[in-house]
Amino acid sequence: MVERTDIRQRTGKLVSAIQKEWGQWAGTAESSELEHLLHQSHVLLHCQDEAQLRTVVGPDGLRGFFGVDPMIRFPRFGEIVATFDREFRESHALQTRRLSLRDLAETDFVATYEMDTDPLVMRYIGGAETRPFDEYRAFITQRLGLWVSDRFHMWAMRLHGSDEFLGWVMLKPIRDTPHVEVGYRMPQSSWGKGYATEAARAVLDYGFNTIGLEEITAVTHPDNTASQHVLTKCGLKRDGTLNYNGGGEIPFFRLSQNEYRQGRMTNDA
Repeated sequence: MVERTDIRQRTGKLVSAIQKEWGQWAGTAESSELEHLLHQSHVLLHCQDEAQLRTVVGPDGLRGFFGVDPMIRFPRFGEIVATFDREFRESHALQTRRLSLRDLAETDFVATYEMDTDPLVMRYIGGAETRPFDEYRAFITQRLGLWVSDRFHMWAMRLHGSDEFLGWVMLKPIRDTPHVEVGYRMPQSSWGKGYATEAARAVLDYGFNTIGLEEITAVTHPDNTASQHVLTKCGLKRDGTLNYNGGGEIPFFRLSQNEYRQGRMTNDA
């Protein structure tokens, strides 16, 4: 999560860059454009947290917020904007006490394929993968294109300093509903070590504190008690069932932002 002081430092750099450009362009037609950029930068200074900052900036980053032309005409300002956008895009990489969570990449597909071809891993998710790897890779690539955006992600789990794939955790909208779900999957070698709970808690924190969701939900197979245990440990509560992607009613869990914050306050007390 980007704190208020960090937001002021980063947006303050934009203001400083504009002021330096102003010295070069004072008295010219460009000075009015710089004045407009300065006003826009001050709008960012008033953001209280990263969720608000993301809403104000929009999905195209600062290049979209300010427009591409000023980036070209005022190079020092453009350099600050490019750095800001790069850091902003990378801010959804998550860290926990043990885990590094980074966007699932094509280099992870061999590991996810091995996981998804394990009948025990997939016993509650429609059965083991049987497609050839090339077909599977095309399917996963297509799914990521549908699920992943500037706000929603599928993260690969790894221990700090390790390249071993431990599974994935995701945050994405549920199709044809207003709900956003947290989900996870791990190979057998990762079971029983608390990784799912640790990763899911990090994603809940990201969902509520970074992108400002009002509620996060989850679904599980009725017999998947291990997954249900993870969800309840993370604070989600059972609320009936949901017809998930048209496949029938399955247990439905939900957690509001207010409940999440109250739980954090209780744990910190």
